[in-house]
Amino acid sequence: MESLSEREELMEVSAYDASRAATKLEEHIAAFNSILVKAQEIAAEDKLKELEAAEQARQKEEEEMQLDLEDPDIEMVAERFHESLARLVAARDDLSKIEKHLARILKMERDEQLEKLTEMTESYESTKRKIDALESSKQARDEAAVENNIMNMLSAAASGGSMADADFGDFGDLGGDDEYEVEIYEDEDGSFYYIDPDTGEEVPCDEDGNAL
Repeated sequence: MESLSEREELMEVSAYDASRAATKLEEHIAAFNSILVKAQEIAAEDKLKELEAAEQARQKEEEEMQLDLEDPDIEMVAERFHESLARLVAARDDLSKIEKHLARILKMERDEQLEKLTEMTESYESTKRKIDALESSKQARDEAAVENNIMNMLSAAASGGSMADADFGDFGDLGGDDEYEVEIYEDEDGSFYYIDPDTGEEVPCDEDGNAL
């Protein structure tokens, strides 16, 4: 009987302790909920204050802009003007650098084209001189052949021979190996040369045409 009574007493004590623990837990939960609600209220108030401050700042900025339009601040306007002017000067400097760079590129291309044109002109003039020299040499040979034939005719007539017996040469072939005059050219360095009529090459010579 005592054992049963002790058990009942222990059960009552345990039930009482459990009830007290549940009560304390409920109190803690209620306190936590109260703190959570308070924190939410504080956060909401802070957010509201932040929004109100932002709205006030925006309104103040709009008011200042309106005042600037109605009664502009000379110093502020001057400062903004100088800032804009500085940006304009910087942009102009950049543009000037770009123009100089483009000018250098164009000059390089122009110099390159001029150099090529000069080389082509010099080559053309050299070729033309050779052609002129060959034509001049051929003409000199032709004239020498004609003169030689005329001299043969006169010599035959003077000796009393028949004109038919005279060797007049072949007038159709006036490019023989008789001597002829060549045109002498002076180079830029002061030296002289002539054009070989057979090869078309420049032959160094003295001012009298003697090959060196």
